[in-house]
Amino acid sequence: MKKNFKMGTSLLITVCVVMLTACGISTQGKDLGLNAETKPATSYTMEANQQVYALLDFSDTSEYENATKGRIASPDTLDIYDENGKLMWSQTAYGFLEKEAPDTANPSLWRDTQLNHIYGLFEVTDGIYQVRGYDMSNVTFIEGDTGWIVVDPLMSVECAQAALALVEENLGQRPIHAVIYSHSHIDHFGGVKGIVSEDDVLSGKVQIIAPEGFEEYAVSENIYVGTAMGRRASYQYGTLLEDSDTGALCIGIGMGQSKGSTSYISPTMEI
Repeated sequence: MKKNFKMGTSLLITVCVVMLTACGISTQGKDLGLNAETKPATSYTMEANQQVYALLDFSDTSEYENATKGRIASPDTLDIYDENGKLMWSQTAYGFLEKEAPDTANPSLWRDTQLNHIYGLFEVTDGIYQVRGYDMSNVTFIEGDTGWIVVDPLMSVECAQAALALVEENLGQRPIHAVIYSHSHIDHFGGVKGIVSEDDVLSGKVQIIAPEGFEEYAVSENIYVGTAMGRRASYQYGTLLEDSDTGALCIGIGMGQSKGSTSYISPTMEI
């Protein structure tokens, strides 16, 4: 293990600003009014979707059991707003999932979206908890003798704050002593300032731990190819579409990208 203080403050600020810009390219399309009028599924779409039922066993509901196992708490509705009242993240928008897959949706993607719609605080095993469905990724809280070790503090500050509030409401308040970034994708570190402050990191109260070379990879992805990454995301995730049974469903690994504020604190230790 080694300490990491290679990047200057000015460059770190640049990293944050450009990452935020790149993120905005891929997430703000829903506010532009670019959606075309929806149409019914064509016969070709319906046939392709029906063929999925022959490929997969939709009577197997074990994944529902897996997705709800260990759930401690879940709010009835989940809408996360920023300080100006702008909606950053919503699970409420997916209320249409209660019905069977329509002709316009791939049944497998529909089932995956239903599973990703299961959100809240979960106990993984003794001393390890997760908040799921509060952003694209999940945030993990590991209970230590004196406080929390947090793994992957989500993509947005607002979402990370909401996740921490859910933990504290149900498990009590404990100090956070370390944050681990598992890798350099922004949905695994962008919400860090929602749970710890940079002052606490600089004072040594909180350690930020990341894989060796983390910042180099974060810079190369979010600055050098940030614009391309944002453009790719608009195609890959359908971010210009409204959440509906004729628009955007989930993105496979989660419901989608949050639209909140991104942040960054440089690692104090590399492994």
